[in-house]
Formats: sequence, structure tokens, C-alpha cells
Amino acid sequence: MTQLFLPESLYGIDLDMTYKKLSVFYESKTSITGKVTRLDSENRVLEVLIGRNLIGYIPFYEATIYPINKCNGNLSPNIYALVGKTIRAKIINLEIDNIILSRKENMLEALSYIKEQEKIEYASITGMSRYMAFFDIGAGVLGRCYGKNYTNILYDNIRDIGLDKGDIISVSIISFDQENKNFELSRIDNLPSAFEVLKRNDVISGTISGPVNDPNQIGYFVDIDHSDHVGIVDSPDILEKGDKVVCNVKRVTEKGPKLSLMQKI
Repeated sequence: MTQLFLPESLYGIDLDMTYKKLSVFYESKTSITGKVTRLDSENRVLEVLIGRNLIGYIPFYEATIYPINKCNGNLSPNIYALVGKTIRAKIINLEIDNIILSRKENMLEALSYIKEQEKIEYASITGMSRYMAFFDIGAGVLGRCYGKNYTNILYDNIRDIGLDKGDIISVSIISFDQENKNFELSRIDNLPSAFEVLKRNDVISGTISGPVNDPNQIGYFVDIDHSDHVGIVDSPDILEKGDKVVCNVKRVTEKGPKLSLMQKI
């Protein structure tokens, strides 16, 4: 099924946009793309470039479904972060010198759509912390993915996985926080299983991430290169975190924390 609301960064401005074209979008209540060029805090509007010679305005209260003010009355970072961004918005007033847009209206439509979905094919990473990734999952609607749902490999810092701000990936929706209008997401639900990417006797390389802390199992965890899977390697040597190893696949299993059992060559 086609994703109806894409991340805003995937849209481009129509530099050939005319007032006549805008009237078609206005009558059909179809969203247009613009780029926020300026924040006017005195008049509480955002200035938006919507064509080579066309400027529109978004009042702050039409800018987002998320808070626009901090508890102390100052503007929220949600507003400042829009400057320089590509946005999608509906036209709510169309006069040649007074084109008023609503990004909020477009976001509310997207929110209703996304709440009915189980998977988002195109989600854009908007930021990362050590333990969490943040996403635009359509029209600026926000989602977040905790480390445990982001990768099977237990990174100290999930930035080390190699994905960065602006990357587009697929995610599944775990839950929705109605109060904060934020979705909890899973990346690993959309990754291939170990059975799909590994088979017995495959040769792989990886990095030791630490010993197995289980009295019933001896070995070391291996973060498999170019993969989101972890293996266990049996080794007669003492291995340290960060050591590089080459292994062949002895057994593939989905038991436990989705581990592939490895045997060092």
C-alpha cells in the first residue's frame, strides 16, 4: 500500500508554483510544500517560501500539533527547529498578498492515518541520542525508537550502528502516546531474521563485544559485521572487547536473544 503521508524531508518545492496553481490546491484542499525561511517572534508567524516568487505565512498556532510554548512562556524548540526545514501545509487563506498556511491541519490528517497503520515504510531519522532515535514518520508527526527496539546488537551508543540524521528506514509502530502525540517504534521488527541472512558454514567477520555472562554457556558475544545480528563464538583464546574475529557459522537459532552460534576458525 502506498504511504499517504511521507516525511517532510522527502518533498521538494515547486519553483514554478504560480498563484493560479495555488488556487487549485486551495480548492481541492491538497497540501503544498514550502521551506520555512524566517521566524517572526513579534508577529508570531513563520515565513514560508512556496515558489520562486511566492511567500506564505504560518501563524504559530497553525505550525504544529506539538507545544509551541515552554512552561515559562518562552517559545518551544519545536518552533525554532522549523526554520530552514521543508514543510507540508494546507492553504487556509488565499489572497495574493496574504497566503496563510496550516501545517497543523496537515499533521492532524497524517496523525489519523498513521494511528491506523502497523508499519511505516519511509521514516526519516530527525535526531539521535545515545539510547534513542527520533523520527518523522509522516508530515512531521514524531516517533521515537529506544535502543532495545533499534538494534539486536547491544551498542553502548546506538549512533555506532552507522545510521544518521536524514536516513530513511522502515519501522513498525508499537504504541501511541495520546497525550504527547508521539509513537513508540521498532526498527528490529523490520529487519530480516538470522535465518534469512545466515546459514551453516557461512564465513563471517565480527567484533567481540564482551564475554557471555552465563554459567551454562562459555564464549564471547560477536557483533557480526554488516548485520544487526549477534553471535556467540567458542574460543580457546582469551578475547577482549573490540577484538576482530573471523568465524564460520556452526548453528543458527532464534532462541534466547536471537543469537547465531559461531565457531572460531
